[in-house]
Amino acid sequence: MYSFLYYYLVLIFLLLVFFLLGASLCYIFRYRKIQPISAKSIFINFFVGMNFCISLFSLFCTQGLTINWLIVIIGFLYYYQTKEQRKDKLVLKTNRSVLYYIFIFLFFTLALFSFYYFFNYSIDTHCFRPIEIDNYFHAQLSEYLRKGYENTYFTLNLTNNANALSPYHYYEIWLSSLISIIPGGITLFSYTVVVPVIGLTIILFGFLAIIETQKKIAWYIPILILPTVLLSDLAIILHEYFSWMYYPTRLGGVINATKQNYMAVFFMAGVLFYLEKNWRALFYSQMMLLAVTTMAIPIVCGVTGCVLLECMIRNKAFMWSYTLPFVFLVFCYGLYTFICTKDGDIPMGIDKEIPWYKLRMLITIPLAQILKYFPYLFLIIILGSQEIRRFLGENKYPIIAFVAFPVVFSVVMRSVHPDADQFISCVYPAFFCIIIPSSILFLWTNKTKLSVFPKVAFTVVYCCMLIVSLLTNLYIMERKVLPISPERLNYEKRIINLVTLDKMDNIGIYSPNYIYKPSENIMSYYGAYTTYLNTVRNDIVYWQINKREHSIFGKVPYEFALEKNGNQFLNEDDFRMAFMEAKGIEYFFAWNDALPSDKFLKYFEIIYSDPQSGEILFKKK
Repeated sequence: MYSFLYYYLVLIFLLLVFFLLGASLCYIFRYRKIQPISAKSIFINFFVGMNFCISLFSLFCTQGLTINWLIVIIGFLYYYQTKEQRKDKLVLKTNRSVLYYIFIFLFFTLALFSFYYFFNYSIDTHCFRPIEIDNYFHAQLSEYLRKGYENTYFTLNLTNNANALSPYHYYEIWLSSLISIIPGGITLFSYTVVVPVIGLTIILFGFLAIIETQKKIAWYIPILILPTVLLSDLAIILHEYFSWMYYPTRLGGVINATKQNYMAVFFMAGVLFYLEKNWRALFYSQMMLLAVTTMAIPIVCGVTGCVLLECMIRNKAFMWSYTLPFVFLVFCYGLYTFICTKDGDIPMGIDKEIPWYKLRMLITIPLAQILKYFPYLFLIIILGSQEIRRFLGENKYPIIAFVAFPVVFSVVMRSVHPDADQFISCVYPAFFCIIIPSSILFLWTNKTKLSVFPKVAFTVVYCCMLIVSLLTNLYIMERKVLPISPERLNYEKRIINLVTLDKMDNIGIYSPNYIYKPSENIMSYYGAYTTYLNTVRNDIVYWQINKREHSIFGKVPYEFALEKNGNQFLNEDDFRMAFMEAKGIEYFFAWNDALPSDKFLKYFEIIYSDPQSGEILFKKK
């Protein structure tokens, strides 16, 4: 079920498909000649091929009702505006053979895949348990995307009660959905293990490309670069002294935080295009983030708009070739958002006052970033203090926008959605996990010679941060992964064996309240449920079989059906039975502190119960 070789071959196959498609598209539409193999060409081919596959697949599944139209539009605009340019601006300094890059490719993928595989799967207990609980939701969402529903309303789609789109970070979820069409795999396992490794592999080739623009890649460089994906900051330590200091609940920088992982891929593309001084590619690669995730909206629109405004003032020209596409793409995204919110039956969040007092983050956020990343800033200053001062002086207004727009947007949006803090907490780590290693690598490779003291200081600080990162990751792992008792494991295995035997697809959930139980990996929001059953089965549909005590995320199918039953004169127990029969539900989960009536339960028998959590599985007699 969790075959190491099978999933690794899936990973290799997908990356090769992306590479070949990207190389073909670049050959046809850009270069008209075969490009020599280099770290940069590998990154570009991966990047282009992945965007092409995800866009095409999402357009096919949704019949065009997808945010990924923006990627298609951006690709067309870039081709149209650069169709006369047929040469690569970046001079590559590499004499490495194709075999060398194949070896690096296998080294990166095998190392990263092994880490994710053995981190999430226990050989001793044969238990697969993702550390990030959101993976359950995102993996099941990828199955609904494949059915053509680009929203987060799950079973509402199956009853035609959610005929709507909804903004989200669909990019990496579409990639998971694409993987799920390959037979024989578990979607949750693919999303947890394969999807992040794809992104990190692409990022590592981006780091190599930075070195390669200046000098030949030494044999040991890939070994030194690999740990950069594990580097974390000092937030978890500083939080003990500064309570306002946010610290991550995920591993490392972008490790195991898949939605940050693919933001980082696009930031990596931006860094390479910036160093190449390919401003149009830089502009469009960052505008693509509008389609990748809603969390990047303030960064993309705010910083890009600020840069364009500054350039127009400095050059005393409107720069139509950039301004018009920028306005058009922002308009397209605004139109998409309007379409998403036009359905009044789907609430968009909570209604409360805007917490203006949180604008203090305009001061605390920059201070926090300086404190969190101080060791890395120290390394950058050692390597190039003059370059850093020059960069800050030339880009002071975009840097101000980089802080101001996400903070203000996050504060205002907190009156609409409880997760609005992610405009800060998810975007900044993804950005700094790219910009800091990239800056260090660029400055290091540009230094002709370093004295003894900078070399020693650099080595000591870098090694210390590797140790801190490792300890931070272990701490978060221990904090996030709750201990699984033998009783709980036996309960899950018995239920899983039953599910595998019966091959049931529809399962009921009786729960009057919002569920978020990490220890049992059962969660619900947006009218959607996921459970530990998703570790062994795909395409399970969970149906809530009772009303809820709140309406933050709207009604569930049961409540819609109950309203239609208003004139049928059925009591709720009889209606619940009729609803389960109509949906083909033979099993349902409940908890001993919130059970249905005895009249209803007499039609069911207890299959198994968990004394630790009070969870019970019932089956119709």
